[in-house]
Amino acid sequence: MKKALLSIALFCATTFSYAEDLTNEFSTLGSNDVYVGKYAPVKTPICCNDEHIFQTGRYDYPVMIGDCFLENIATSAFVAASDFTMKNLWAVGLKGAARITACTTDDKGNLFVTGIFADDLVVGSTDFAEQILVGCPDTHEMSSAFLAKYNAEGQLQGVQLIAMNKNKAIPSDNDAYEFDGAFTPSSMVFCNNRIYLSATYSGTYEVGNLSQNSSFINGMGALIDATALCVLSFDANTLEDPRQELDMNNTTMEGALDNGPRSITLATDKEGEVYVAMISTDKTTLCIGEKTEQINLETDEFASIIVRLKEASITVLGTTKGERYWYANEVNSIKIVEGKILLAGTFSCPLTFAGSCNPDLWCDQWQSCLDLQTYQL
Repeated sequence: MKKALLSIALFCATTFSYAEDLTNEFSTLGSNDVYVGKYAPVKTPICCNDEHIFQTGRYDYPVMIGDCFLENIATSAFVAASDFTMKNLWAVGLKGAARITACTTDDKGNLFVTGIFADDLVVGSTDFAEQILVGCPDTHEMSSAFLAKYNAEGQLQGVQLIAMNKNKAIPSDNDAYEFDGAFTPSSMVFCNNRIYLSATYSGTYEVGNLSQNSSFINGMGALIDATALCVLSFDANTLEDPRQELDMNNTTMEGALDNGPRSITLATDKEGEVYVAMISTDKTTLCIGEKTEQINLETDEFASIIVRLKEASITVLGTTKGERYWYANEVNSIKIVEGKILLAGTFSCPLTFAGSCNPDLWCDQWQSCLDLQTYQL
């Protein structure tokens, strides 16, 4: 465990070493072992604050993490904390078929984790005050989502359920529809005493007083939930007061493939602005608060989009066309550092905002450093 935590500390130090000398550039990172979409390896998010390193992961059997014994139900998830001497401080299990997909910290030393789960989820706590969430009754797959808050000692401070259900835009007696939806968080940031969470979803999600349907596709006589993107925010103290900050839905109902929005991720700057990076294709409707904008692309055309939530500004960095490996075009990371915007992802088609750079093989990784004001290289 100590070796693992040492690797995490080195990763954190390496990841942020670019801040000292940033120049506008674009580069590819090689493609021999790049897997994306449904073929991607399962990520195990980590995050740090000034005092702790927080590691997440999954386990199939009862495990010991430091002095903490964790039991499992199916393939469960865990959160473990250490200090920067690599001493394990605490660990808790989230028991049930579950996976943590993102984590972040606030300015008070609290930890927030989010992810997906199937039937029931027992959210653990170091003081044994665990809570139970009930998932979607219509599927045994991981489809609903959770948001949990822990203090620096690993005591559970609150949980929030994001329930996934059959698409309510489709009549319940429609025999051509088969529910296969999910709400999958992709990233999370703390800003202005709120937790912002980005996700892909298909079907109908419900949290608090919010309810949102994804669009659906009529594919060769079968009705299929289409992939949509969203950003939700919650009060960081209570995890209540859910708000829909952004939603992007496919407006095309025909076709056998889900060619809508592809991926979404978040970052924040020192001025309290939240940035959203995402990839979209086909014809979509983008809503930011009261603002609605149509983004009309061809079926084989992809757009790289940056949104500033506070300003409700939408910038299309560029578009690219290509039919091969459409699922390989993603943006996976965004950071704001010293007047620069750092982006990274995968691509299989030429990227026009990067001088029509081409992937080496079927799919490549890319990273870019753009000016924060002009979005230019």
